[in-house]
Amino acid sequence: RHTVVEVSPQAVQRASLLHTFYSLLSTFYVIQWSRSHRRLCRGPLSFILSTLYSLLSTTYSGRGLTSGCAEGLSDQFIAASERKWMQMSGLVMLLPHGHEGMGPEHSSARIERFLQMAAEDNIQILNCTTPASYFHALRRQIHRNFRKPLIIFTPKSTLRHPNNISNIEDFTGRSAFHRILDENIKDPKRIIFCSGKIFYELDDYRKEHKIKDVKIVRLEQIYPFPFDTLGEVILRHKDAEMLWVQEEPKNMGAWAFVKSRIRHLFKKYELDQSLYYVGRRRAAAPATGIAKRHNANQNLIKKLALHSPLKSVIKEKIGVSFIKFKNLPTNE
Repeated sequence: RHTVVEVSPQAVQRASLLHTFYSLLSTFYVIQWSRSHRRLCRGPLSFILSTLYSLLSTTYSGRGLTSGCAEGLSDQFIAASERKWMQMSGLVMLLPHGHEGMGPEHSSARIERFLQMAAEDNIQILNCTTPASYFHALRRQIHRNFRKPLIIFTPKSTLRHPNNISNIEDFTGRSAFHRILDENIKDPKRIIFCSGKIFYELDDYRKEHKIKDVKIVRLEQIYPFPFDTLGEVILRHKDAEMLWVQEEPKNMGAWAFVKSRIRHLFKKYELDQSLYYVGRRRAAAPATGIAKRHNANQNLIKKLALHSPLKSVIKEKIGVSFIKFKNLPTNE
């Protein structure tokens, strides 16, 4: 089998991993595509359709620019080619995504668009939070006896986070990809469901304030949705408060997709439960692009999710807004 790593011109010099890969693989290609966002999708897609059992990982550095400019290709080919033409594709798309204080085009890879296209098991949508999850996702992709496009959202800041590590045991032996990552906390008062880098910010806040009764459950795979494993977590803690926490605005991110599915589990198991939203309120643009407002929003999201009573969470159910922070002190 072949392995192909596609790099955009902006990332062509970032090849520190190539030497390691070269020593492990029999056939290894590095391909540099045109700077055009449409060609960055069209080139890898054409290659992977002609070499079905290759692992092609294509990295996009433009975040929202690429997912927006190449939206037609995503809609017509990546999401629908198997349904329309019975044409399988194992393309792996690495889309930088995460609110890190940058502008709108550098904060969102539009998770909501891909989730809206997800149906009939046509694609896989992941937001990995550990090196082991990422490793096993790629390993699973090449060893499966069928092909589905794999969309992985990859925040940049977690690359430098000291807790974003995996033990060697997580890569070896009978280790595997886990669709959710649970925590061993007994009798938690509150369960937080989330996906992606917001976990590390929540976890840092929890440790800083020594909060012991809140469990954070990470969705490493958003689609196909992990009904069975998530249902087991909900049943174990059916009396706890349950929140969905995200850093994206309410009309973006995974909220619109996951809320009906988690509420379906409540109904399936006949639980008198509610799922509450914590995140930014609806917005036209994914991010403000102003560091002070970004930090104010992030801090309020973390405080609401981990430190505030349920009454305060319900009061802010439409989402937090940077508007109330427009008169921030200059030294903040």
